Amino acid sequence: MLAGTLLRVAEGLRTAPGCELYVVNLSADEPDTVWVTEVWSDEDASDRALSADLAEVGIGQVIELLAGPPELVDLTPLGGPGLPAP
Repeated sequence: MLAGTLLRVAEGLRTAPGCELYVVNLSADEPDTVWVTEVWSDEDASDRALSADLAEVGIGQVIELLAGPPELVDLTPLGGPGLPAP
């Protein structure tokens, strides 16, 4: 149910300004663990999406389905297939 809701969020973010990647992943060895990989053009675009925009695509439903607070890992993408050239 969580993965399906996140996939609906992902669909709603297809046209979100600054959203370069939003991929929903299931853990291979923990069937109840879902990871989301996100890449945004900048922090402002991410912040805008986390405001009212995500309410429209179902982020409230995602929060209700979580067993605890989400784990956040900040990374700086350096490049590779699927990412825009720097």
